[in-house]
Amino acid sequence: MLCATYMHHDCTPPILHRDVTSSNVLLNSQLEAFVSDFGTARLLDPDSSNQTLVVGTYGYIAPELAHIH
Repeated sequence: MLCATYMHHDCTPPILHRDVTSSNVLLNSQLEAFVSDFGTARLLDPDSSNQTLVVGTYGYIAPELAHIH
């Protein structure tokens, strides 16, 4: 997904969405994907550990985080 690449690497500061699900990916008439629902998103601060509570939708979060949840 180009949008994830942009959010993580090309914008400053980088954005971590934290809840990408099928219902948060919207398609336009040309079937281009757009990410929506930035309610749990965070800006990545290079001067911090960026540790926070585990957030996201169960079934979509990384398996290694699901065991913590």
